[in-house]
Amino acid sequence: MLRRLDQKVAEDSMVYVVDDDAGVRNSLKFMLRSAGFDVEMFKSGQSFLSNHHPARVGCLLVDFEMPDLTGLELIAEVNQRGWSLPIVLMSAHATVSLAVAAIKAGAFDVIEKPLQPNEVIDGLGRALNETDADRRQRLLRAQMESRLSRLTTREREVLGWIASGQPSKVIARQLGISFRTVEVHRSNIGRKLLARGPADLIRLASASFPGHSPPKGLIEDSARFIPARILKKPEKHCGAPCSL
Repeated sequence: MLRRLDQKVAEDSMVYVVDDDAGVRNSLKFMLRSAGFDVEMFKSGQSFLSNHHPARVGCLLVDFEMPDLTGLELIAEVNQRGWSLPIVLMSAHATVSLAVAAIKAGAFDVIEKPLQPNEVIDGLGRALNETDADRRQRLLRAQMESRLSRLTTREREVLGWIASGQPSKVIARQLGISFRTVEVHRSNIGRKLLARGPADLIRLASASFPGHSPPKGLIEDSARFIPARILKKPEKHCGAPCSL
């Protein structure tokens, strides 16, 4: 039985569907309107970017595989423009690695194709219920993940020691490198993380690694936000086209 939209989110129930498959768009339009959502359809990421007004609220439901902009590229562009929209990604290949990439890009959730109607409705309901504070925190986390991905392995090691509050002399001794090399790493890290100064670098380091311990890797950290249904799935690669 098809679930109905929770009345608590009915006022801001607009869903922007972006999928290059006309059949999928039509099926989603019928299903979501039957569940109580308002729906607008777009056949490409570029079409959505060209026509969406940033003041409008709602939720973006986007397919991963599209010809002009992929789902991940669209997520990155929406967040780059500062549009306050929770984004749910659809994919026929919802593996852990894709989920990690989507969460790091700023997606709210990842839903696997073929789509299950009630799973889609529940996911969109949760996304629309997200508070402004939660959304800002999620986007800040995504921005930090993107910046951290630019660091080399050695720079991540140095950042972990910065997070633990150690001065450059101690870091140099712990890593077996020179004081000057540590200072060069600190400078490069600050530039890549867009730190405004030494104090801001320490703040960013502490925020990046709660508990002030050396980094264990971005994949492990990001996996904390991946839906359990995807974490349990084995990795697989399928060339079959997406379907609803």
